[in-house]
Amino acid sequence: MAEFDFAAFGAWSVITAVVIVITGVVYISYRRKQNEASSS
Repeated sequence: MAEFDFAAFGAWSVITAVVIVITGVVYISYRRKQNEASSS
């Protein structure tokens, strides 16, 4: 059971990290598009 819990925790950690990174990249690219649109 301990190994299963550790594997699940690791999997959720990776999933959470990937989601945070994707959200950050999308947010930054969205901010850039908004800045370009407002400045031009």
